Amino acid sequence: MSEDEYRAEEVSSPVLLGTPLRIFLGLIESGLFSSIRSVLLRRNNIPQTLEEKSFACEPLFTPDTNGYPSETQNQACIIPQDADGATTAAAFVDSLGLIENPSSYLRCSALEFHASYLSNALTPSDVAEAFIVAVEESEIMSPPLRLFIEHRPAAIRTAAAASTERYAAGNPLSILDGVIFGVKDELDVDGYPTTAGTAFLATHRPVTGTIPGVAALLQAGAILAGKLNMHEIGLGTSGLNTVHGTPRNPHNVDYHTGGSSSGAGAAVASGLLTFAIGTDGGGSIRIPAGLCGIVGLKPTASRICALPSPSIAHTVTCCGPMAPTVRDCALLYAMLANKGHEQHGMLPMPPPLALPNLSSTIISATGLTAGIHWAWFEHADPEVVRACKHAVKLLQGAGLIIKPIVIPHLNDLLPAHSVTITSEMRANMGEYISNFATRKQLTAEVRISLAIADGFSAAAYINAQKVRRKLDDAVRHIFDSEKIDFIITPTTPTAAPQIRPASLSGGASDVSTAVKSMRFAQLANMLGLPAITVPVGSATGGSTSKNKSNNNSSPDKLPVGLQIMAPAWHEASLFHIAEILESQLGPSAGMQPQVYWNLIERAKQHRAASSASTGQIKRHTQVDRT
Repeated sequence: MSEDEYRAEEVSSPVLLGTPLRIFLGLIESGLFSSIRSVLLRRNNIPQTLEEKSFACEPLFTPDTNGYPSETQNQACIIPQDADGATTAAAFVDSLGLIENPSSYLRCSALEFHASYLSNALTPSDVAEAFIVAVEESEIMSPPLRLFIEHRPAAIRTAAAASTERYAAGNPLSILDGVIFGVKDELDVDGYPTTAGTAFLATHRPVTGTIPGVAALLQAGAILAGKLNMHEIGLGTSGLNTVHGTPRNPHNVDYHTGGSSSGAGAAVASGLLTFAIGTDGGGSIRIPAGLCGIVGLKPTASRICALPSPSIAHTVTCCGPMAPTVRDCALLYAMLANKGHEQHGMLPMPPPLALPNLSSTIISATGLTAGIHWAWFEHADPEVVRACKHAVKLLQGAGLIIKPIVIPHLNDLLPAHSVTITSEMRANMGEYISNFATRKQLTAEVRISLAIADGFSAAAYINAQKVRRKLDDAVRHIFDSEKIDFIITPTTPTAAPQIRPASLSGGASDVSTAVKSMRFAQLANMLGLPAITVPVGSATGGSTSKNKSNNNSSPDKLPVGLQIMAPAWHEASLFHIAEILESQLGPSAGMQPQVYWNLIERAKQHRAASSASTGQIKRHTQVDRT
């Protein structure tokens, strides 16, 4: 079979829960497991691909983002290197204005909050009180959403009061003054512990500073809500966390959010946050964004500085924005990008930061071309494929040219990425897992994955990096020689998987589902390329249990995302095409979550109640079970 021919294969691995999970964990961490591990690895093509094949090239150990042509179209302006938060936010407003996003019918955007504050229809303190009550409601509802690992109402009130005073004086710091955001608990913020979703990391590793993007947001007046829940050390794609509780998908609380930026995806989708910062080593921004029906961007490698945060999977992971709309995502991206690199020794600096052209009067896809490897694109559930093909047709109607392409070595991508990310996690977590007292605080799922990584040979890791080189050469050829601007796929092959009740306390190991969900995400991580997901419709969720919370016997429809990938440093083009797609889809792309808080409306209730001295904001959650 030719290396160009894509084989629609699935990974074979049993789902382990309860006693079988505990027995398997004991075996895998003992000397008895080596033969069993060899069988499992061979069953999933690891040695055949990475030990028994020859790749006539040099390994590529880190993404090579050099040599891509400069982005010359779809730009509105260039932001100065290392601009502070207020300057960046002002440049965004000056360039793009305050045009309301067409998708804001469902979720409140940063622009809407800012407009409400300027008109004195609301104050940041009104919104802060509504937010604090909503978080309380999310924790006492059944089942709880479990969005935050740490949340500090007193700090939120203090920051909101200061913002309210600035607006009253006519001196807001920026468009983001008083806007509430959250940070995945893998990223460092001074004054908060970083747990990475574990029970122990915060007590073993001190936080020494704040990542530059968060510092810029705070400098612009944005209000930090707290640290968001995540899949333990990011080693999983469901969002399951038995330590801090498992976040629930706001579209249906019986289903997973996707991970590992699980709390971020659910908090934005539920309306609690205007935007959040996640991380992505194998789709960990794009998977939960896609499964929760929001926008998420994995930027070009090194575009956003995440230091001094812990390095867990250093050659494939970056941090990036998650937001309800393309415009909000672009705004958060601008606040995060090209900041702090020199301070943290991340040199050379990335190329200048371009803001996308999102003008509603001239936005068009005419002259742009997207490539689709159809055999790969269609390796997904039929409902997902239909929704994504419909989105592609809408883009064609807006002028986008679609060209069939073939990406060679795609079947080598899965084993290469799997070996790379788990080997790096195993190496970077070595000081913790070498100590049994610490290792036993990790969940069985993570311990099993790290123990499997012990079975990867040096040859497998080297050949995985040769696969990275082969894929880099192939994708560069597609972008350069075939004159392709984007590569389009579904974001995930399925809608969100259903939660297994037994896994909530005892954990679960489901390698097949985890690997499947990363199918379309891994390429951007291995090559360091930017990729965005935009909600485009719905599909039936994956059924894993008959136990449901909502007594709804009809099929559960959950969000579907379309992924668009671009050459390195072409984020402005991604936002340009994503804005076109969002505007073309209109309300058909959005799904009203079952659990959703409109903070602007809730804040108005609080303000009215305060003015009338009636005491409390009306405490109820909008829950639509129809």
